[in-house]
Amino acid sequence: MTTEATTLYENGKVWQWMPRTGRPSEPRDFAGYASWFTTSGETISAVGHGAVPQDVRALAATVVDLQGHAVLPGLQDSHIHLYHMGEVAHYVDLRGTSSFDDLTARVMAHAAKFPLADWLVGFGWEQDKLSSCARYPSRADLDAIPVSRPIYLWRTCFHIAVVNSKALVVAGLDISPHPAWTQPVAGGVVDVDGDGVPTGILRESVTPAAAQVLAAMATVEGGIDRPLLTHCQILGPDLVEKMAALNIVANIQPSFVVTDAAFAAKRLPPALLPYSYCWQKITRAGVVCAGGSDAPIETSNPFQGMYDAMHRRAPLDDPRECFAFPHALQLYTLNEEARLGELAPGFQADFVVVKYDLVANDASKLLANDLLQRVFVQGIERYNATTRPPVSSPLAIQASGLPGKNGQIRICRCCRV
Repeated sequence: MTTEATTLYENGKVWQWMPRTGRPSEPRDFAGYASWFTTSGETISAVGHGAVPQDVRALAATVVDLQGHAVLPGLQDSHIHLYHMGEVAHYVDLRGTSSFDDLTARVMAHAAKFPLADWLVGFGWEQDKLSSCARYPSRADLDAIPVSRPIYLWRTCFHIAVVNSKALVVAGLDISPHPAWTQPVAGGVVDVDGDGVPTGILRESVTPAAAQVLAAMATVEGGIDRPLLTHCQILGPDLVEKMAALNIVANIQPSFVVTDAAFAAKRLPPALLPYSYCWQKITRAGVVCAGGSDAPIETSNPFQGMYDAMHRRAPLDDPRECFAFPHALQLYTLNEEARLGELAPGFQADFVVVKYDLVANDASKLLANDLLQRVFVQGIERYNATTRPPVSSPLAIQASGLPGKNGQIRICRCCRV
């Protein structure tokens, strides 16, 4: 029988939760910092305050000096599209474009950088930010860009795209007026102008997605113990009550409040607004919330998600729905049984070392580029800021070259790299 080596981590500020006293959905308060802990293999074996006992130190095969830094439980993302994060690294980055001139300049710069790309594929535009009239870009806008290649630009949601005439022609589609364009097409909708000519806007249909869900529900075994609702942006009191009664987990994206709430307030009936992005209401109702990014729709940086849960900066938003830092941290750590999310004996040795005491700084350092120092997963160090480039905020996405969010995109990749 072999005994796994013990590692001692000392001279740190080791996050501790108050004991759970109620339902899993209830916020857990900060219980103060421990000063040291040990791991044995993949598991935390001991946690302590004050000086490290001699018998603990004697058993340690390795000693790590945390240099006074804070240690948080390992952070999880409840909803992320890793494959597509890799794909968009090859695309024209259109996030933050503020005008059609800006969009044109970015497409042209990308075309110059990648002259061998068969297609120019982009991602990230939002019509509300592109012009004062908040209109969608059109085929005519893209045709005015002085490039001869097909152009395919995804909206930031990945459910709508705009293409130029070249892309429609290459796809074998007739761009002349035709009655067929007024009929639904498989998988989506092709917008047309008053003459029945495609505008270049392609919309994904909800019908295939709904059919997939219904088919899955009919196929899998009944009696799922823990159903999950993703996003939970627009609810109502009846739905919140049902979610709590059915033990449904709310998979929420705090950063959606910043990017979506302003235009949601313009489009939704006033009666729905109190139950839109209502994280506090659903928590008080007894619904367990898990925090995610939906990256690459939003940044994959969990610290940004925590910040947005605490500081709901969107106009017309309700500040009463803000979380305190411990509750924001809870979104990304706790509630996976007695296995993850705590720095306590028996829990998996997943933790992050951060430069700043986020409690003392009232979490104002959450967006600091030098916040993240080290990352450990199952007791193994996976990232160290002293040996690898710093991870900026928002976290840079890395290319994977794998299929994307809604399946493999049926066109050539934008860049031959």
